[in-house]
Amino acid sequence: GPPHVRPMGQMTAVAGETFVITCPVAGYPVDKIVWKKDGELLPTSHRQQLFDNGTLIIEQVSRGSDEGQYSCSAQTNKGQHDTQQLSISVMVPPQIAPFNFANGTRAGMRASVTCLVREG
Repeated sequence: GPPHVRPMGQMTAVAGETFVITCPVAGYPVDKIVWKKDGELLPTSHRQQLFDNGTLIIEQVSRGSDEGQYSCSAQTNKGQHDTQQLSISVMVPPQIAPFNFANGTRAGMRASVTCLVREG
């Protein structure tokens, strides 16, 4: 049948990590799968890899450059195509400040510590 891309909705990636998604395509024959970000054909950098099966890999995800609207299109040689949108938001993982205890603290003494999230 004609190509069909299932809806993908919204996904979240983690800054600094590798993000992998495969375009959910059905139909036969599908000759080409194309990814775009904000209307621009991918890949746009060396951190992005595309595979013939519709898999998109983004290495070292960055909030500034990788967050946004993506689209995946499946196409046939006869001009049939289908496209779905995907919104990717990038979250920064939390970084906790080191714990500090007063000098001379020993077992049995009262102590307190503050958990401080510096980022994320």
